[in-house]
Amino acid sequence: MAISSNFVNTYFNFTNNKHVFLLFGCFDRVYAEGLIEVFGYEGRDINVSCHYDERFKDSEKYFCKNDCGSSDVLITTKQKNKGKYSITDDIKNRIVTVTISDLQSHDAEKYWCGVTVWGIDTYSEVKLHIKEGK
Repeated sequence: MAISSNFVNTYFNFTNNKHVFLLFGCFDRVYAEGLIEVFGYEGRDINVSCHYDERFKDSEKYFCKNDCGSSDVLITTKQKNKGKYSITDDIKNRIVTVTISDLQSHDAEKYWCGVTVWGIDTYSEVKLHIKEGK
């Protein structure tokens, strides 16, 4: 994957998810295959785009950190804009895009693109790396 130093769009496909159920319980998160690594510069904006399966087109999408508990959700498709975060859902192309504005060094951490589904939500892991401004 080529990474642009000015603007990064990372696409991830939710269609490869596998639900794992065990007789003694379920995992609390269904992980998508792979890791999305995103690189941005301090003071700039960055876009993270996640592609989802057609069956999720009417589901709520969200962007969160930590364990994705209710206090960890940074923005949802019902909110559109919240602080330094904005989100759009291109239903035709099945891509949800989160923009993080004015990146700072403390923004470098692990995030999740999530889709609300019946049972256990579907997630993609996003690792954001911040470089000093250019």
